Amino acid sequence: MAAGAAGTEARELLNRAREKVLDNARRMPRYTCVETISRTQYQPLAGPANCRSPIATRRTSRGNLMARDRLRLDVAVVDGGEIFSWIGARRFETHYVSQLAGGGASDTFRYTGLRNGLAVFEYNVPAVKSNYSYGVFGPGKTAGFHGTVSVDPADGDLHRLVLESGQFGRSDGICNIEDVMDYGRLKIGSGDFLLPEVSTMDVFYRRAGESWNETRYSDCRGYVGESTIRFDDVDAAAGPAAAKAALPPLPPKVRLLIGLSTPIDTEIAAAGDGVDGVLPRDVIDKKQGTLARANDRVHGRVLRLRQYMEPSPRWYVALRFDTIERQGPMNTAIAQAIALKPVDDGDRSDRRVRAKAPLGAMERPEGAGAFVFAGQGNIVLDRNFLSEWDAR
Repeated sequence: MAAGAAGTEARELLNRAREKVLDNARRMPRYTCVETISRTQYQPLAGPANCRSPIATRRTSRGNLMARDRLRLDVAVVDGGEIFSWIGARRFETHYVSQLAGGGASDTFRYTGLRNGLAVFEYNVPAVKSNYSYGVFGPGKTAGFHGTVSVDPADGDLHRLVLESGQFGRSDGICNIEDVMDYGRLKIGSGDFLLPEVSTMDVFYRRAGESWNETRYSDCRGYVGESTIRFDDVDAAAGPAAAKAALPPLPPKVRLLIGLSTPIDTEIAAAGDGVDGVLPRDVIDKKQGTLARANDRVHGRVLRLRQYMEPSPRWYVALRFDTIERQGPMNTAIAQAIALKPVDDGDRSDRRVRAKAPLGAMERPEGAGAFVFAGQGNIVLDRNFLSEWDAR
């Protein structure tokens, strides 16, 4: 085929892919997905002489693992914007999300041929036409970027978008960023839509650190009609009885012993997961008598689940319990909000292998118990894990 004909076919394919993306955006319903984010931090083996050093070293080794964690969120897409909550939570909250390439005009879109059966186009967006920014602690400085777009020549579907930028100043503390987004078709309601399935972000810092994040989307579903997002404190899952609970609140400083009824396995668990507990014994107050009984259930959430490797390997787990199911009139279980203060959190490691990092140096979420477990491998917290809490 002549070069001119090949160029014409490539331009037609690119235009076809662009029109499908625009049509997909116009038809996109409001939908929610479960978003799982795995974050890993590395320290390269070689110290940084300049920005080229850590990137060159990365080609052979990621370096030493420094820390890793996992988050699980519900993300709702409404009118082109995204709002987030912990998975299964009643509250959604707005969140700043950088626009990776939207609105940036390409100076060049060059067809480079077929790669693994996909047509690959290179592009470049200079800083003056870019709206891409990256900040370590929020929005950063706008930077130019370049990358590739991979399109299926058979149907014109976008399969992969790669974005790379190294246009950062010394004061930004960043050497290079690479985003890779893989797309797939997903059925939502009666429609078929192109959505990201998995994305990765690889960031190199001037101080030789590397941050690698992977985001996966699952369980996407649409919602229609007059659906509303509620911000009140009534637990809809508990039904009307929860709103009309006649039980008095737990008095301050009454103590609860809580065991886990659902295990927390660090290999698959994530911050944001719900956690269920059970009372192994009655909760008794000297003045009011029995306030809760053995086997009553409590519900909460994993707020932090992170592994640190320096100065010694350890897991940091933060839990918060905020609901108890107590026995009400006619033996009905009534879900009631509770506020607890941890009594015995801290280092739960064997005394012979205590973690070297003090718990106080780590973030403590409000109302959460923070627990440290020494060790390099994964751990499982099960019914043998007990913790004490005082009502506030």
